Amino acid sequence: MRLIAYVLFLLLFISCNDGEKLLNYEEVDTATSDILYDIEIDNSGHITIAGGYVWSRGFMIETDQNLQNLEKDTISNKALFYMLKTNGDQFVTVGTDGYIFFRESRLRPWAFYRTSEWGILHHIIKTKNGYLASGGKSYGTGYIHHLNTDFKIDTTLHFKHEISEVKAIKDEKLISVGWGNIQRSDDNGMTWRTLPNEGDFYASIIFTSAQNGIIIGYNGALLESNDGGDTWQNSSADISNNDFSSFRKLVQIENGPIFITGNQGKLWKSDDKGTTWQYYLLNTTSDIYDIARCPDGGYIAVGSNGFLAKFAF
Repeated sequence: MRLIAYVLFLLLFISCNDGEKLLNYEEVDTATSDILYDIEIDNSGHITIAGGYVWSRGFMIETDQNLQNLEKDTISNKALFYMLKTNGDQFVTVGTDGYIFFRESRLRPWAFYRTSEWGILHHIIKTKNGYLASGGKSYGTGYIHHLNTDFKIDTTLHFKHEISEVKAIKDEKLISVGWGNIQRSDDNGMTWRTLPNEGDFYASIIFTSAQNGIIIGYNGALLESNDGGDTWQNSSADISNNDFSSFRKLVQIENGPIFITGNQGKLWKSDDKGTTWQYYLLNTTSDIYDIARCPDGGYIAVGSNGFLAKFAF
C-alpha cells in the first residue's frame, strides 16, 4: 500500500510540474485590490500602469523601473483597460463608458475625451487619419469607432459580438478578434469580412511579420496564420498547461520574446516567434494581465488583486 501511495504521489508531482519553471519575484504593495490591466514604459524608463474597477474606479500608477515611489493618480471614476504609446512619449488610454484620456508626456496632465457612444472601449490603435477604438459589452454587441485626431467619432461600425482587439498587419490590412469571431479588413477598417473560425472568445493577437500571426482565446485556443491573416488554424506548437480559461493576453517585446499571460500566475514565453513555448509560473493566485521589459533587462507583470511584481528569467 505504501508503494502504491508513493507512486501515486510521484505521478501527481510530475503532472503538476510538467515543464514548469517557477519564477522568483519581488511583489510590490500597490494598496489596491483592483485589477491592474496594462503597462507602458516611456523612453526614460518611467512606468505607467492603468487599472481600476469597471464601473466605479479608474487610475494610473506611476513609478520607476525599480518599482519604488509609487504614485497613484485617480484620473477617472471608471476602469481604464488599455494604453497606447504613440509619438514620442504620448499616451492614449481607453476604458468604460467611452472614456479616452490623452497625455503629451508624463510631465503634462491627462486630457479627457469621451465618445458620443458610451460603450466600453477595450483597445485603441493609431491610423494614418486618427485612431480605431474597439470594444463592446461582455458576450454582447461590439463596435469599432473610427476617430479623428481630436478623438471624435467619424464612423462607427456595429457587430453582433464583442471586439477585444484590432491589430494592423500592413498597408490597410487589419484583423479584429473577439467573442467567437475573427474578422479581416483590407480597407483600413471601413468594411470587414468574418473568417470561418469559431469556438472561443478570441482575446488577443500579434503579427511577428507581415505573413505570420498568432491569436489566443480565453479558453485556451492558440491559432496561427502564415498568409497574412487570411486563414487561421490551430497552432502546431506544443504548449503545456493551457487548460480551460488560461490565456489572457499576447505581448510582443520589441526585438525580444513573445509572451502569453494567463490566470493564476501563468506565463508562456517564446524565443522563436511562437514555434516553441516554455511554461513559467509566478506563485500567485492573481491572474496576469500584462507583462513588460524594463530598460535594465528585468520584467514586470501586473494583474488582478492589485498584483505588481518584478522578476528575471
